Amino acid sequence: LFDLYKQALACKTQDQTFSLADFMSPHVAVQAVGASQHLGLVASSNVKKGELLMAHKAFAMVFEAQGAAGGTQEQALTRSILERLSAEGEASVMGRQVLSMYSGNHFTMPSDALRSRVLGKEGGTTAEAEAAEIVPKANAERIMGTVQCNAFSTAASFGFQADARSAVQLSMDRNLGLWVLPAMLNHACVGNCQRFFVGDYMFISAVEDVAKGTEFCHSYVDPYADYAQRQHHTSRFGFACQCKVCTQDETFERLHAHSHSEMVSAQQEYSKLVPLLTRASTGDKASAKEAMAPLHQVIVRLESTLGAKSLKRELLRPYQSLALLHEILGDFGAAAECRDKAYFAVESEWSVAHVHWAIEAMLAHSRAGNKTTAAKLRENAREMWRVCVGDMRLFNL
Repeated sequence: LFDLYKQALACKTQDQTFSLADFMSPHVAVQAVGASQHLGLVASSNVKKGELLMAHKAFAMVFEAQGAAGGTQEQALTRSILERLSAEGEASVMGRQVLSMYSGNHFTMPSDALRSRVLGKEGGTTAEAEAAEIVPKANAERIMGTVQCNAFSTAASFGFQADARSAVQLSMDRNLGLWVLPAMLNHACVGNCQRFFVGDYMFISAVEDVAKGTEFCHSYVDPYADYAQRQHHTSRFGFACQCKVCTQDETFERLHAHSHSEMVSAQQEYSKLVPLLTRASTGDKASAKEAMAPLHQVIVRLESTLGAKSLKRELLRPYQSLALLHEILGDFGAAAECRDKAYFAVESEWSVAHVHWAIEAMLAHSRAGNKTTAAKLRENAREMWRVCVGDMRLFNL
């Protein structure tokens, strides 16, 4: 049995690994999906919003606080997987599952060089010998590909990790792990389920009602990156995303070429402001004042070009930035208005990140004296938390 509250508190004092049974809902089935008939996870019966779909322990995980032993986290995770395969045997149940995972078709690096890279060292006989002691060349190459195609990072995801300052916290650490069953979830920029982490466990919950026969999907990439960036990132996995968000973006680009060009130009101007906005975020009022006018102009340009889109997700981050500038300068009424526009740009998309955006809007309205609106936003945040996480004791923390 899982006690999320107990596990989250335990992350404060222990190494963030747990020995609990995995869980998979009886309403989830592994099936061949799509025209290519690749494996995915499908609802075997109707699933209600908020239902826990699975809880799964990482096969291997590298915590940022532990370091990567002189290499990248991908290299460290690959070494950890190879060592476990060597210890347990490739013929074990988990060994067979890991070795059957998709590892891509784009690896052309010579095997000896790859094995040295896996070990986080320069080429040479020592690295080759150590790699050979762990696992054969072919498996080292395969596992590196498996990590690149299937590993999950907890960066910018919700999770509870050890922290000396508080009992629990929203983790922004870039912990990296391989979870075998969740890796079977396919991609959509706006999915019908979402993940969160407690130590080395990943939890997947449905964030909307899912009808029988519907595939479960979640996002492999930053869902609020622009269309070109999302397509670039998903191409690394060997496919072009055709979810509802990408379909709308592709249609907008094709049918409204001039507006699309203006939108991209405005987004580029926003990117140029990021260094100034970063300085302002430290509380630098001079930088906040300097950024105010050009950021407002970016938003005006975006608003004027997005009329043909029903989903105006491009407004999320600029309005969040503008709200922060107003807060730094003490204009909480304007900040509340901007927080609303940011929040409502993605209101229909539920995730734990949206809980925090709702709380940001709630705090802005509270500072502005709008108690009724603040109370409503708090209830929205609580409901999203109930759906995405479930344990309301963690929300109260």
